[in-house]
Amino acid sequence: MTTNDSSNSDSGTTQPQTLNIKRVPAALPAGFRDYSAAEVSARDQMISTIKKVYERFGFDPLETPAVEFMDTLLGFDQGDDESAKMIFQTRRLRGRQVAGSEETEELAMRFDLTVPLARYVAANSGQLPQPFKRYQVGRVWRGERPQRGRFCEFMQFDLDTVGSANMYADAEIIWGIHDSLKALGIERFIIRMNNRKILNGLPMVAGFDETLLVDVIRVIDKVDKVGVDKVIAELVRASDKGGVGLSTEAGEAVRTFMTSEGDFETLLAQVDALCDGQGIMAEGTAELRELAEYLDAAGIPRTHWKLDLSIARGLGYYTGPVFETTLLDLPDIGSVCSGGRYNDLVNRFSPDSMPAVGASIGVDRLFAALKELEQIKLAPTKIDILVTQMEKGRRADYVKLVAQLRAGGINTALYMGDDLAFRAQIAEATRREIPLVLICGGREFKSETVAIKDMRARKQETVELKDMLTFVKGLLEA
Repeated sequence: MTTNDSSNSDSGTTQPQTLNIKRVPAALPAGFRDYSAAEVSARDQMISTIKKVYERFGFDPLETPAVEFMDTLLGFDQGDDESAKMIFQTRRLRGRQVAGSEETEELAMRFDLTVPLARYVAANSGQLPQPFKRYQVGRVWRGERPQRGRFCEFMQFDLDTVGSANMYADAEIIWGIHDSLKALGIERFIIRMNNRKILNGLPMVAGFDETLLVDVIRVIDKVDKVGVDKVIAELVRASDKGGVGLSTEAGEAVRTFMTSEGDFETLLAQVDALCDGQGIMAEGTAELRELAEYLDAAGIPRTHWKLDLSIARGLGYYTGPVFETTLLDLPDIGSVCSGGRYNDLVNRFSPDSMPAVGASIGVDRLFAALKELEQIKLAPTKIDILVTQMEKGRRADYVKLVAQLRAGGINTALYMGDDLAFRAQIAEATRREIPLVLICGGREFKSETVAIKDMRARKQETVELKDMLTFVKGLLEA
C-alpha cells in the first residue's frame, strides 16, 4: 500500500492524500459460508443443548488442532484411501523452510475429528481413563462438491468411547444421539444401523472377488444420494469406465441384499440363513442382537431405530456396527448424525489394540434442517437492553448506567447513532429486536429515576435508580 502526496503550487494548499488500494470482490469460495450474529447465537444454543446431554452421559470435552500431518490423516498407504480425494492440503506462504524440519512436512486440514482422536489417544496412552469417553466440537474441511446441506467447511460434534469392545458402548453412543435429537425438540427421526462384518461377507453371498469389497462398500454408501439403480449400475460398470466391474449376477445379488425388508429380527434371521450362522456375517448379527438388547433396556423406542442392510459408511476404518440418522420430515438432506465402531484405527499410531466407537453430528447440516423445519428462532442480537441518550453532553452519565447494568450481568448497549432523536433510538431497538430500552432525560437525572420501556409488551414504567437492576432482571426473567 502506498500514498501519493501532491500539492497545488498556485494556491499553496496541500491536496488530500489518496490510497492506491487494489480492491477485490467480497466473495467466498464455493462450499464456504458466513454466519450472521443471529445464526451464530442460535447454533451456539443448539450446541449447548447437545453438550448438556453428552455430559449427562459422562463424556468429557477434548480439543485437537485443525492441522495435522498428512500421514496422520491418511495413513501410510494413501493410494487407495478415499479420504485422499477430499483433503485440503496446507502450505506456508512466508518464512524460511529448513531441510529436515517440520516446516517441510506435508500438512493438511483435518477432514474429521475421529482420526485426530485416535492420534491423541495413541500419544497419551497410559495417561487416559479406561475407557476414554470424550466429546468434541470443531470445524473440519472436505473438498466435496457443495450441495444442499453439504459444505466444504463445516462443524462436527463428535461423541466417542475408546477402550471398550462391549456392545454397550455402541448402544450408549446411539442412546446419546437419540437423547440429543429429542432435547432439540426433534421427534420424527430414525437411526438406521448395520454392521460392517455383515457387509464383509458380501463377496461370499453375491459371488465376487474379495479384493473388490472396499470399492463395493464405497459405492453402496452412495445409495442415499443417488438411489439403488445408480449404485448397481456403477457396481456392474467396467472398471476402465469408472465402475467396479462386478458381473450382472453379482450386482443383482447385491441389490437383493441391500433392499431386503423386514423388522429387526426378521432381517437378522435372513442374514444368518445366508451364511448358515457361521463366519464373519454371523459375528455381525450377534453383535447387533446384543446392541438391540441394550437399546431396549435403555427405553429407546424401536420407532427411532431399525436395521437397514444398505447402510455402509464409506470410510475404510469402520469394523463393526455402523449407523446413520435421518430426519423423517427432511429425508433429502441426508444423514445428520452417523458413525460406528472402528477397532483398528488407533493401531495406525500405536501397536496397542484399542477398540473404539463413536458418532458425529453434522452441526451445519442439522442447523440448516432445524431452520427449514422452523424449530429455530433467529434473534438478531443478544442485547437485553439499549440505553438511550436523551441529553447532550451527558454521555459519561449514560456510560455509568451502562456500567451498572453490565456489572449486574445484563447484556447492555449504549446507543451510538448520530441521530439522537427519541424516535430514531427507539427505531434502533425495534430493528435489532432488543427487548428493553432505558430512557433517562433531565427529569429522570434530577429525580434519580429511569424509565424502562418493554418493547415486547409495549409498556413503560419509571423506577428509582437504586431499583433499576432488580426491575430489569425481573422483566427479562418474566
